[in-house]
Amino acid sequence: MTNTNCDVIKSKCIVCSVPVGSKLQYKCHLFDNHSTSNMEADLKVVFDKAEGKCSLCERDKMDLEVFSKHLMLDHDKVLDYMAPGVKEHVLSNFESSQANESR
Repeated sequence: MTNTNCDVIKSKCIVCSVPVGSKLQYKCHLFDNHSTSNMEADLKVVFDKAEGKCSLCERDKMDLEVFSKHLMLDHDKVLDYMAPGVKEHVLSNFESSQANESR
């Protein structure tokens, strides 16, 4: 995976050693490449219960794909589904919040 939006590689994925340059890129990589069946099942349940509206920030209705990416990436929930040590690795390598990054 090559990131054309990031000139500086700041870390590597602790799971597979793919270079990542930002916290958002790392979370996207984890979501796209290391998601679990539990994550997908949980997302569907939460989506159905919330009717596509985010309960954390009150974002308006979304379809399942947008809702999943929003919850997992914008609210860092993807980190809760990773093996022990992954969340700490992401947070220690990218301590400052980078909320305005784009994928």
